[in-house]
Amino acid sequence: MPAGQGVDGVAFAKIEDHGIERWLKALQEEPRSDLYTPQPLLRVWIAKRSGGQRPLSIPTVKDRVVQTAVVLVLGPIFEGDLLPQQYGFRPGLDAKAAVRKVYFHITQRRRSEIVDADLSEYFSTIPHSPLLRCVVRRVADRQILSVLKRWLVAPVWERISRGATLCTTEARDRKRGVPQGGSASPMLANLYFRRFLLVWHQQGHANRLDATVVNYADDVRHIEVASEFRTQV
Repeated sequence: MPAGQGVDGVAFAKIEDHGIERWLKALQEEPRSDLYTPQPLLRVWIAKRSGGQRPLSIPTVKDRVVQTAVVLVLGPIFEGDLLPQQYGFRPGLDAKAAVRKVYFHITQRRRSEIVDADLSEYFSTIPHSPLLRCVVRRVADRQILSVLKRWLVAPVWERISRGATLCTTEARDRKRGVPQGGSASPMLANLYFRRFLLVWHQQGHANRLDATVVNYADDVRHIEVASEFRTQV
């Protein structure tokens, strides 16, 4: 894209000339009037520390502004539902807090076995229907739900060679996937992972296995377990 342009092709200079406040006000009216349609995402690949590559689907400047505004409203609502074991993308919590919790279980609870698990392609495999059911437990606003659905099925552009691009509608076709790279994605990923933790406790796995889950993002980084668990994996 030309230098000085946003990822939606609108030059930053043009936004400034038009007036940032006027641009934001016009953008504010789009979701309210059902005129808002997310632009295609731009997919890029970044190297993973463990090897391989991770896809990031980056929204346009406009869509990132809208996503951030929605997260500012919905984040505190969903925060009350998230469980203490969830440390990723939450205010006042981080990876260091998760590590401290693991250290506590090792030193104070005398746990001696740890299972380190990473959910493969977690973001790209989250099913839309169960995810949206998690949302509607707390959100009834039609416009907000419509905007969330549109984000989930937005097409993705990817540069495959110099001057050539590929557009896919994989999320819409498969009815699954949260674009990793958007402002709202961490909130939605946390909300869906909460289902696993609820089942873990409600079905008695925590007590039966004498195990504690410490979750950060899509990693179940540490599960401190009794020796009984090792024979069942």
